[in-house]
Amino acid sequence: MFLLPLYNFVLNAKPSFKLWIGYFALFLCSLSSCIPTKRIGQHQTLLYSQEVKGNKQASNEDLESFYRQTPNQGLIIKGLRPYLWAYHIGEKFYDRSDSLEYVEDLEQLRKERKEKLAKYEGEDPKLVKQRQKLKRRYDKKVKQAERKVKEGNWLMRSVGEPPVIFDSTSMLETASQMKLFLQQRGFFYAEIIPEVKQNFKKKTTRVTYSVQEGRPHYLHRIKYSIEDSSLAKTVFADTLNSLCQTASIYNADKISQERERLTRHLKNKGYYGFLRDYIFIEVDTLLETPYTANLRFIITNPENQNAHERFEVNSVRVFVDQGSAKNTEKTSVIEHDGIEYVFFGRQYAERILNTKIRMRPNALYSLENDIQTQNGLASLGMFKFISIRNDTTGNKFRTDIFLNSYPRMNVSLEGGAAINVSESVPGPFFTVAVTNRNTFGGCETLEATARGAIEIQSGLAGLEEGRQTFRTQNYNFNLGLSIPQFVFPFSQKFKDRIGRYNPRTRMQIGYAYTERPEYERANVQGKFAYQWTGNRFSHYEISPFILSINNTLSIQDSFRTNLNTLFERGNNLILSFGRSYITSFGGSYTYNNNRQQGGAKENKQRHAFYLRFNGEMGISFTDPFGLNLILGDDDIVSDSLYFFRYARTNLDLRYYLRTDAASRLAFRFHTGVAFPLGNPDVHVLPYEKYFFIGGGNSLRAWRPRRLGPGSQAPNRRSDGSFEYLFEQPGEVLIEASVEWRKHLFGFIEGALFIDAGNIWRLGDNIDSEAAFELNSFWEEIAVGTGFGVRLDFSFLIVRSDFGIKMINPAEEAGKRFVLGNFFSKPLQNTTLNIAVGYPF
Repeated sequence: MFLLPLYNFVLNAKPSFKLWIGYFALFLCSLSSCIPTKRIGQHQTLLYSQEVKGNKQASNEDLESFYRQTPNQGLIIKGLRPYLWAYHIGEKFYDRSDSLEYVEDLEQLRKERKEKLAKYEGEDPKLVKQRQKLKRRYDKKVKQAERKVKEGNWLMRSVGEPPVIFDSTSMLETASQMKLFLQQRGFFYAEIIPEVKQNFKKKTTRVTYSVQEGRPHYLHRIKYSIEDSSLAKTVFADTLNSLCQTASIYNADKISQERERLTRHLKNKGYYGFLRDYIFIEVDTLLETPYTANLRFIITNPENQNAHERFEVNSVRVFVDQGSAKNTEKTSVIEHDGIEYVFFGRQYAERILNTKIRMRPNALYSLENDIQTQNGLASLGMFKFISIRNDTTGNKFRTDIFLNSYPRMNVSLEGGAAINVSESVPGPFFTVAVTNRNTFGGCETLEATARGAIEIQSGLAGLEEGRQTFRTQNYNFNLGLSIPQFVFPFSQKFKDRIGRYNPRTRMQIGYAYTERPEYERANVQGKFAYQWTGNRFSHYEISPFILSINNTLSIQDSFRTNLNTLFERGNNLILSFGRSYITSFGGSYTYNNNRQQGGAKENKQRHAFYLRFNGEMGISFTDPFGLNLILGDDDIVSDSLYFFRYARTNLDLRYYLRTDAASRLAFRFHTGVAFPLGNPDVHVLPYEKYFFIGGGNSLRAWRPRRLGPGSQAPNRRSDGSFEYLFEQPGEVLIEASVEWRKHLFGFIEGALFIDAGNIWRLGDNIDSEAAFELNSFWEEIAVGTGFGVRLDFSFLIVRSDFGIKMINPAEEAGKRFVLGNFFSKPLQNTTLNIAVGYPF
């Protein structure tokens, strides 16, 4: 959409700009062609590259996972090896005296460690604790000293990467493992032929693994040989769910997975003692039909037994805080629905615990019930330790569940200088949270939180002319009650049936105060919601009632003037700043299989996907049909109370791809639409329901909430730059981002990104520049690019992103490609964003 205009821009750029691009390209090429190999041995070569060719059915990803050696990391373009250069530079400054010094330091540390620990010998608990503390501290120091001895100076061990010397033995092992993998996937006659190209002058080696897959073998017949006739019936009744089916390509991994699946299935059908070792697999390829194989699953009985024992649960007991109660007289025993609860002190509603415990007396044992019980009890947030023990002594199957509670009250306090919103410098913040567990005895959680933050926003364009920075203050107080079941109007039978989905009722009321450069606004919100999970990746929420009372306390004079000007032109945005009473209902669905949230180096997951869909409709419960959409006059400072009817929905899609051990690509697409209902002459939304774009979590080349709508241009300053003074709301949002994240060294991570998008207005009386038009909206897409640095502290990620405008729709048509202005007026077209966490 925007690459073609960008290509045309570069093509028609000024000669000086083209010359700069040429010099930069030559610089990158020179770096990639000059690889430091002087310190490599006379008969050694650097493993420069390796690739897989010829494979048609096996993926490159699978075959490349068997590489025994990996070339030194590149950056941006193929052949650019900055880590190898860093190691080479560090090696120049590393001599024998450094090595001797590191060795001496290590020996001194070991001696000191031994002497210190000797002072705390003994069995006294205090001595043991002090000795363990000292041991941990010195072990860390010794480990760091050993790394210095082994890996050299700081540049060599923290930034640099030692040269990867080509090893022919590793190459042959790689080829052998690839061949074995293909054979396990049904290509029994596969061959892997490594081809080596060496340049002894440059001391480099390129390896190509030529793959000859051949024809695959298909499963011809699948048979079962089972000694236990009762167990055989259970297996045969489930063959439709088998991972191995006739006419499919032979796959050793799937056969192994089917063995595991059969084991779990039998454990779920009462065979508590069944083990995967009872299942044997035979493969026969000596058939008359070529390239076929027969598969046989053989299930044997336990030694000296004629059959596998099948268990029914005889009793279920739950022990809560056993051994932790100070007064044993507080112990109480309650039986509910066949389960015996023994409380040692604190009591929890047994009817709630019953919805999480899946096993019942006189029912067959099921491994899945054990897992669901563990997860369900953990979801309550009441217990820090959950242990399930099954006992088969005396031909009785007893299940005992041991629960240890969290403290009933918990207070947490955070404060300091941190970054809360994109494009801001550090500002002070505080958060106080008080949690009360099992508030009313039914596993409820009552939480009160108070939070305040001051955010100082300063774009580089503002710094250029020394203008005042933007300061925003946010103060929030919330009181929420979470109940681990659906409350009215559902029956107890229904609540018990859906207990496995971890249902929860959430009631919340809160107050928020926001002071922005344009206005001060207060908000009181109440919410009633039902939440549940479909599986470990899916989360649902339905909010049948949401209440919001908004009031604008003050408006900056210039902003008020801007709103009045818009009103005169038919834009009713000014009405959004009146006192409003909003009632609505809505829901959301979230799917997130991103199991690891760490940085590019820590996240080993190959693919991850995130989806969130929200829908909301605002109506007045006192006037559900919108007969009186707005009460009172249109004066923004009067005592009028506005009622809004509207519909709003948005979709957020994200995809993460790990490209190598230290790099990830992250993609995001976010779109939404909101529109008023009822009186068409008013056409206004509650201000909080509009969409905004720009900032550190959106288009990073623009200030927060300042981009758009459409190609509508803000006022210009005397120097020709735009004056982004006011927030720009819109009813239509489209934005997309692509970000490449690369672990550089230590806890430092780099990023390159491209952001694109805009917002638009809907309505009959909207300026053409701001209106959304289906046949031309793409011409008003804003595009920004840039780079960033992340500090990954595991528990916290602090990032800074430097955004550069590429295509600015606020400019006149034909002059919207502003990337070249970066060199003549860099501060006008760039923005620095500092924030906590990833943008998406």
